[in-house]
Amino acid sequence: MTETGWRNRIIGYDNVPPEQLRTNEMNWRVHPKFQAEALSGALDDVGWVQDIIINKRTGEGWPAERRGIETVVDGHLRIELAVARGEPTVPVKYVDLDEREETLVLATLDPLSALSQIDPVKLDALLEKARTDQIAIQQFLVWQAEEAGLYRDSPEDSSLAGMLPDGVVIPDHNIFVKDEEEWLECPECGYQWLR
Repeated sequence: MTETGWRNRIIGYDNVPPEQLRTNEMNWRVHPKFQAEALSGALDDVGWVQDIIINKRTGEGWPAERRGIETVVDGHLRIELAVARGEPTVPVKYVDLDEREETLVLATLDPLSALSQIDPVKLDALLEKARTDQIAIQQFLVWQAEEAGLYRDSPEDSSLAGMLPDGVVIPDHNIFVKDEEEWLECPECGYQWLR
């Protein structure tokens, strides 16, 4: 930190073809199919709201063979999905970090975000309003709610496959009242969630 505050390491923005972006050799994150499908659904439904972070690597501290090689710091899955879909460009944000700083960002950016705690009341209210026709997103929202302990599985089947909350039109889903609360139940799998 400087005397005037935190340094702004962002040096620019652009839209570039995703095939031109170089993945980071130290990227340690792997993306399961469930995550890729949910992210793809979100991009289909809403579009880009987060850019790809690219490190310019211009500093003298970089080894000569790696200096000046623009490399992804965040957004590997978004790039992969954009390439697969044939997107002409993706939004990028450029930073210029030395090697030590790049490793810190790679090691901490997503994990620090994941440390946030859940306010179940606010999450429940948010999920009540989060509506989409994208099945993969709805499945992700069910999983997220289950992880937060908001909704419960039926004893017959705790699998998320094919289980969708209210808002997705699936024939034969029943609404019923249980313990003075309104619950929805999938007749095919018996999965239940609070409306």
